[in-house]
Amino acid sequence: MNDISMLSAAVAILGAVLGVGVFLVSPSFIKSNPDRLKIGNYASIGFVLAFIALSVTSYFAPPLVQSVKNDVIVPLSNVPVPIRVPAPQERTQPIDETYSSNSDLWNKTARDYIRRFPATPGYRIKEIKFELEKFVHAEDIRTGVNRDGTEAYLLFRLTAGSQSDRHIGQIRGRAILIEVPIGSP
Repeated sequence: MNDISMLSAAVAILGAVLGVGVFLVSPSFIKSNPDRLKIGNYASIGFVLAFIALSVTSYFAPPLVQSVKNDVIVPLSNVPVPIRVPAPQERTQPIDETYSSNSDLWNKTARDYIRRFPATPGYRIKEIKFELEKFVHAEDIRTGVNRDGTEAYLLFRLTAGSQSDRHIGQIRGRAILIEVPIGSP
């Protein structure tokens, strides 16, 4: 407490004691001294002093209360604090690609594809699986995850026939990404 708060608290207590004390003593004082100043004036002065002191105290008290509010409360070390860790999640991405160039008259043509899948924010990709539903003239199907787990990929090659052959390359399936929260093994 600062000096002004202590002084105003002392004045408030003194004013309250004076006001209450005068009311308790007043009947005997009035009977024995009827010609003196009325006792009610002393009580009024005591209550006015108490009101002023309390007003001054309340003016200076908010900074004290705010300093207590801004303190950091540190939990005891032996009290267990539950930490909710998000569970691993599985995310599915559909794949449906067709290649039907047929631009060469006599030779078949091929095209390489790469599909990239970024990790969900707050997660890293641990594994990718590819479930194949249908494939025609598809080859070199590979999956992978980069080192830090921020992205997975699916690589494949589709081949289309020549203009005389007219076959198409097609792949259909699902890429299944297994994601874990960042920081978990």
